[in-house]
Amino acid sequence: MAALFDALIVFYALSNAALYFVDESAFRKVKFNVLLIGLDIFVLTVSLMVNGQTETNFFLAYFLLIIICCIFENPRMIAIVSFVAPFAYAGFFFDASDHRPASYLQLVFLFVVSLFYGHFSQLVRIHPNATRTRRTEKSG
Repeated sequence: MAALFDALIVFYALSNAALYFVDESAFRKVKFNVLLIGLDIFVLTVSLMVNGQTETNFFLAYFLLIIICCIFENPRMIAIVSFVAPFAYAGFFFDASDHRPASYLQLVFLFVVSLFYGHFSQLVRIHPNATRTRRTEKSG
């Protein structure tokens, strides 16, 4: 199982490196961004499941954080949620007798996930508005 997990990590890293060679115009398309985000959520979730050391509480926090960051439209609010969520998770679910390093990495993971998906949701929201603005400027 460890070899599968290592292979998944290598594949994920190589796929992200391959994005460097994708034409920049593809990143301006909403469909491409939505596909990229969906695939990223799927791969991260599968890797957490294969790991086997992740508790149900963490999955709940992970998906709830993605949903919350996609709902908020204000970047400041997304940043506040990104900072507060790991501490709230630690306050509710950390056990005083549990001192595994993986538990502390979960906090960093939640922070990065909330910033990442908050940023992508902002890009998807801004993109249609920018396209409409350019169309009205060209026609006017």
